[in-house]
Amino acid sequence: MRGRATLLSLLIVLAFAGHGAGQSVNPSSVVAVPDVGHAHAELGLSSYRVDAFVEDSGVSQEFPRTLDFRIGVLRLSYSPLETFALGVEVPYRWTSYRGGGPEGSIRARGNPGIGLFLDWAPEGREDRLRPSFRLEYMTLRTGTDRVLTVSDGGSRFSGTLQLTAFPGPLPAPWRGLASVHVEYGPAAGDDPRHLESSLLLQAGRRLVAGRWMELTVCTVAGYQASSEARQEANLFHNRTSHGAFAGVLLYLEAARSDVRLPSLSLSLSRDLRPRNAPSGWRVGLSLTRAF
Repeated sequence: MRGRATLLSLLIVLAFAGHGAGQSVNPSSVVAVPDVGHAHAELGLSSYRVDAFVEDSGVSQEFPRTLDFRIGVLRLSYSPLETFALGVEVPYRWTSYRGGGPEGSIRARGNPGIGLFLDWAPEGREDRLRPSFRLEYMTLRTGTDRVLTVSDGGSRFSGTLQLTAFPGPLPAPWRGLASVHVEYGPAAGDDPRHLESSLLLQAGRRLVAGRWMELTVCTVAGYQASSEARQEANLFHNRTSHGAFAGVLLYLEAARSDVRLPSLSLSLSRDLRPRNAPSGWRVGLSLTRAF
């Protein structure tokens, strides 16, 4: 009974630790700039099942029941000028802990806020190395005093640098991607300012090339660190957190740039050696369409 009460206390601390303040990396989502005069839409879904929390010392506290964090993100952008796109991002979060016994079940869901972003992809879309940049401002709704909340009320400024590589003559069977993301959150209420950074690497090969669509399989790996440990499910958000992750990613996309069919990416990743951070499995999905 004492262990169960301890877990319930941890969950309550977890809930007040600012869930909704940050979102761990979703390998399925990438920066994309449409052709001038065209728009781009992305629907991203991410489901994170936490099975343990790992302290700084490496000691793991396992959860006996189901703890899930899910987020859906709709991004719409339009390119008024060559190589530039302006966009809006609308997220929606679901959080649930399904227990059995005294702790019962706890749930929360809702829209935490809205984001505005600017994407830039320099000329040279046929180059083997293609850089892309994103600057974004995210404003969040005021947090509530509920046990679980989808927002802590703090704003976010972030920047992303993405490099996509296609070794060999185009169209190349191999592809690679490196993405660096930095996020800054000013102080909000009793919460101090924080800085979060992440690195994402992808490398893979095209397996199937059809007339209209092609399938590419990639391995993914990355690292994430935060000065205030704001990612979901964090128990001690006033301490530095960090951890790596690795997994696989599938791309199903148009075989040629003139084929305007939706593209789909699906990823599965696992946390590796987290410290002061949650540990679990993440499934990511992204459906994109240029029009």
